[in-house]
Amino acid sequence: MTLMRRRPLGFSALAFAVIASWATGAYAYVRTTTSTGAPMFWNRTVLTINASVGDPPAPLTSHDVEVAVRAAADAWSRDRVDCTSIELRVAATLDRSAPVQLDRVSRLTFRRDVWCKDPRPEGEPCYDPLALAVTSVFARKSDGEIVDADVELNAVTFEWSDLTRRPETGNLQDLQNTLTHEFGHLIGLDHTCFIAPGRPGAVDDQGHPVPSCGHASDEIRATTMFAAVIPGDLERRTLSPDDRRAVCAIYPPLDLTVEATQPIGCALSPRRPGPAPLAWAALGLAFGGAADPAGVFGVAYGAARRAVPRWVGNEDE
Repeated sequence: MTLMRRRPLGFSALAFAVIASWATGAYAYVRTTTSTGAPMFWNRTVLTINASVGDPPAPLTSHDVEVAVRAAADAWSRDRVDCTSIELRVAATLDRSAPVQLDRVSRLTFRRDVWCKDPRPEGEPCYDPLALAVTSVFARKSDGEIVDADVELNAVTFEWSDLTRRPETGNLQDLQNTLTHEFGHLIGLDHTCFIAPGRPGAVDDQGHPVPSCGHASDEIRATTMFAAVIPGDLERRTLSPDDRRAVCAIYPPLDLTVEATQPIGCALSPRRPGPAPLAWAALGLAFGGAADPAGVFGVAYGAARRAVPRWVGNEDE
């Protein structure tokens, strides 16, 4: 399978008219869609993430990585969010790394030596060196059903830690914080705002245009799927009301349906503060996709670090 060339993201001007209709107090979430506009989703409620935790980058230990992965997975799962049926399970292995490809096995791995996809398709560029992480999601073009998703973490440019147990200063990134955000992408969620101009016509679940991050409401800034964080941020570890509503709407509780003339079946229910002048780590979208003969669409999300002196009225500052 060949992905189309990803568009590098940066800060650029976005006409105010695009966001003028946004209700700043609105609660909303945004779903990832295929090139045909189909919202992405898994057609099952138990997902296993195969995490390669062997020989992690210092100061992390294998135990640290496993704890962070499990906590990030739990944040989206039914034991923590009682209105959803989805469960993200973790299978930890002592492998040092893992491939990212359309093989219907969801993987999580660090990249330590070269910040490129592995295996790297001929002619495909490496990732943006300023990207914290990339989540690649593969879904059927026609209906949006996700068939695979993989997460890669950049240990070439960045250092990782657990900032609750080791509250170091400097530029260490909190692993659980980033993984909770990336697992939102893994289950089919998009960013709740755009740093660079987003996909034309992109809207949230309320039908509003997705706003620029510079004009986002406090509620949007509080979401796990917000597209920017300050160094040392831990707030993405905990789902906001919008994030919870999203996972519950896409993956509602299961109903057992029994009919007198039918065997017992299991079916999804139809219930379907202003930032300080700091450098922000911008969780930017690297978006592109192409269909292979099986009609699978690929999307890659990158967590791209950008220097932003302050939030202002337009995005070219």
